[in-house]
Amino acid sequence: MDNSLFCKNRHSTEKQLDRIFDLVWLGFHIVY
Repeated sequence: MDNSLFCKNRHSTEKQLDRIFDLVWLGFHIVY
């Protein structure tokens, strides 16, 4: 297993989750 590829993939997934969390947080404040 390529460790560098795993780290890069994990970092990309974390960035995607951060973006989703920001959208949910923004939507929550708009609704309430």
